[in-house]
Amino acid sequence: MFNNQASNITFSQPTSYSNQIADVLLNLQQQILPLTPNCKFQHVLYNKADSNLIINKPPTKNIEQWQIILNNRKDPNSVPVCLDNVEQEYLRLKLQQSYIIAIRTTLNKLYLELYEPTKEQVLSNSILLKNLINKLDKLNNKIHIIISKIRLLTMNESQDHNNLKINMETYKINQSIKESNNKIITNDCWNRLSILKNRFNDIKSKMDVLTNNDDNKDINDAVLNVLELQQEGIVYLDKVITKDIKDMS
Repeated sequence: MFNNQASNITFSQPTSYSNQIADVLLNLQQQILPLTPNCKFQHVLYNKADSNLIINKPPTKNIEQWQIILNNRKDPNSVPVCLDNVEQEYLRLKLQQSYIIAIRTTLNKLYLELYEPTKEQVLSNSILLKNLINKLDKLNNKIHIIISKIRLLTMNESQDHNNLKINMETYKINQSIKESNNKIITNDCWNRLSILKNRFNDIKSKMDVLTNNDDNKDINDAVLNVLELQQEGIVYLDKVITKDIKDMS
C-alpha cells in the first residue's frame, strides 16, 4: 500500500515555491521515498544462516550495491536482509517483537516448570530440616537429662552401698553387744573383785591370828573402802553399758 502510493509521487518541483524551498522539499522526498538513493529508511541487516543457503539479490538493489552489501558481511554464513521503506522497518520490528514474546513465553514456561517446583521443594526441605534440627535438639536435651539421672542414681547407689556397709557393721556390733550383754566385762570385773575379797579375807584371817585385831582395824577399813569403791564403779559401769545398748537398739 505504501509502495503503491510512493510510486505515484512525482519528483517535479512545485512551481509555487522558490528554488531554494523546492530543493529542500526534493531532498526530503528523496530521504523518505524507498527507491531513491538517499532514502534514510534503507537498512541492511545480517542474519545467521546455513553455509549452503542460496542468497538472491533483491530487485531494489543493483549489482554494484548488492556486491557492496555482500562484502560488508562479517560472517560468510550470514544472510543480508534489505529494508527499503518504513513499512518494512515496521514489519521487521513486529517480527522481532513476536520473537521476543515467544522467547519470554518459553522462558516463563520453563520458569514455572523448573524453578517454581524447585523453589517449593527447597522451601519444603528447609522446613523439614528445621523440624529435624528441633527434634535433634529435643533428643539432645533428653539425653542430657538421662545422663544426669544416671549419674545421680550412680551416686545414690554408691552412697546407699556405703550406708548399707555402715549399717551392717553397726548391726554386727549391736548384735555382738546384745548377745554378750557385756557379761564378759562385768563378769570379769566381778570375778576379779571376788578374788580380791577372798584374798583380803584370807589375809585378814591370817593377820588376825598373828596380830591383834585392834592394830589392823584401820588397814582393814581402808582396804574395805577401796573394795566398796571398786564395787560401786563396776555397778555404774554396768548401768552405763546397759543404757548404751538400749539407745543403740
